[in-house]
Amino acid sequence: MARIILKGNVADVELVTDSEDGQVIAKCVTHDFGAGGVKAGECPWSERYDCMDDATEYAADHADTGRQS
Repeated sequence: MARIILKGNVADVELVTDSEDGQVIAKCVTHDFGAGGVKAGECPWSERYDCMDDATEYAADHADTGRQS
């Protein structure tokens, strides 16, 4: 299984394909919380997408801005 990491201005988001249904799972793996510093595994953001194109487009927003939606 391939693993893709989107490296943004605020966070790193990991994209993996779910072997059961083929959806792409995006999960924040490292998030810069500003004055609180960079913390791995403390951001709860995660989303599922139908295809890799959608995942890279929409998950990039979290990586670049840190927004939760």
